[in-house]
Amino acid sequence: MAKRSNFSVWGLTEAPAIYNTIVPIEEADRQVMAIPIAVTRHASLQGNNRQAAEEPERFDSLERNGFRVERFGDLWKLLSERLGGHYMDVGASAKISAGLVCTSAP
Repeated sequence: MAKRSNFSVWGLTEAPAIYNTIVPIEEADRQVMAIPIAVTRHASLQGNNRQAAEEPERFDSLERNGFRVERFGDLWKLLSERLGGHYMDVGASAKISAGLVCTSAP
């Protein structure tokens, strides 16, 4: 896996519960985006900061295997200013941490 910069890592546990296999994605997006962005951003920051503080080994093990992370990332800033720079962990972090997936950065 080649990457150019640090990434904020977001696990599925941090994703809104509305995103699932039952609710159509368009409906889930409408429900999530109906909340003012300032409120959603604040809740997102609290959740990510709490996760990073509670699971330091998760991030440490990624960094030991070359996957540079931004522990206290602001998802809404990444989406609106960088148009990316986040990584939604759907299980690959465990493989990266175990050394099964090699990462490289310039």
